[in-house]
Amino acid sequence: MEAKVDTPDAAAAETAARQHGALTRRQLEACGLGSKAITIRVRKGQLHRVHQGVYTLGHPPRSLRELFMAAVLACGPGAVLSHVSAAVLWELLKPIDGPIHVSVPSTSGRARRRGIHLHRTPPSTRTQSLPRRPPTRSKKEGDGEGS
Repeated sequence: MEAKVDTPDAAAAETAARQHGALTRRQLEACGLGSKAITIRVRKGQLHRVHQGVYTLGHPPRSLRELFMAAVLACGPGAVLSHVSAAVLWELLKPIDGPIHVSVPSTSGRARRRGIHLHRTPPSTRTQSLPRRPPTRSKKEGDGEGS
């Protein structure tokens, strides 16, 4: 039996731990933090805004996994890490500078996001708690063969 999380901050920490330190505003609200509480935690440096509606807990993103997860969360349900970014996560390519590539379902109405290159594609896969394209697809896309 899981221990009951008794404070909004503990609930947020539990959620962030499952998502490489990142969480959405909706998730913070579901943990019991209101708009004012979120603003206070941002001012105190307890939350760090990475993208609109996406934060990291305790510190700015320090790893590629944290940056990648924040980008995927910013793009909404069904979003997955893709192309060069997924190939980097699969360790098929070395990290490079530039936007993080995220694929969203072709039916998504998601708008552009700074620092994220959006691709519209069919459904994908979720592994190791970070949604991403399969390695063969990621390698092809990273080599410039994909969309």
